[in-house]
Amino acid sequence: MQCIYYISVLLVIFAQNGQTDDGGMCLAKESCAETQQEAPTINLYKAADNKYITLIEEALAAYKPCESSNCSCHLDVLKTDLRPFRSGITQDMIEQARSYGTKYQIIGHRLFRQRDCMFPARCSGVEHFIRPNLPKLPDMELVINCRDWPQISRHWNAPREPLPVLSFSKTNDYLDIMYPTWGFWEGGPAISLYPTGLGRWDQHRVSVRKAAKVWPWEKKLNQAFFRGSRTSDERDPLVLLSRMRPELVDAQYTKNQAWRSPKDTLHAEPAQEVRLEDHCQYKYLFNFRGVAASFRFKHLFLCKSLV
Repeated sequence: MQCIYYISVLLVIFAQNGQTDDGGMCLAKESCAETQQEAPTINLYKAADNKYITLIEEALAAYKPCESSNCSCHLDVLKTDLRPFRSGITQDMIEQARSYGTKYQIIGHRLFRQRDCMFPARCSGVEHFIRPNLPKLPDMELVINCRDWPQISRHWNAPREPLPVLSFSKTNDYLDIMYPTWGFWEGGPAISLYPTGLGRWDQHRVSVRKAAKVWPWEKKLNQAFFRGSRTSDERDPLVLLSRMRPELVDAQYTKNQAWRSPKDTLHAEPAQEVRLEDHCQYKYLFNFRGVAASFRFKHLFLCKSLV
């Protein structure tokens, strides 16, 4: 009886509410077209954000992969960088350029290099890519810059004529001739995990992809992650946030060749280095610019995390 009474009271309450306000409800035999209204769409992004999202979508829709034939994908870069040398390169220009890099010679399809190289691992990376081409290369001399920075400025301390120096990084302010980085083989940032420098793209793109399969998105840790040396103070805010909110971010500084004391790691002991493959367990990965290149950038994308 109590149950029946409770149901009766409940029905009365519903009936009374129905006389004054249907709460957006309608009877089954009625049409709901006039009473139901669609909820307004809430845009989660600002107008400025939508602008860039639209540009990204348009760029993706219009993108066509370059079908490379004899370096045709990089032809514009080659033409632009070689334009200052349309009248040729003289022996005197090569001799002047020697102080800006490492001198190489190809004689009789054999490769020779001056004894001194500022970064031996980087020179090794350069030579790895030159050797397969030796059978088809004529005798020549060239100067290759293995330093982080380009060398031949258009503006300050500029030589009387452009000098033929090949560099792996540059901006429009420099006349260096761009060449593919040695970092695809070896010579990138040298740490204990990679003594000859971060490289061997042929191996890492296999091992990191394999790790990504072990850590699909739904299994990844809901945490941001960064591990690297303090080559730029732009990284400091993230490291400081990690110290305040370690549950949100795991960001710590490691040693590099210039490390002398905890001051160089933002007044904390340096953290242990972490393999590239182990980055894949985190949902959010941070990449910061370094001195001249972001060597880890291409590796992080293989994890299928948000970079």
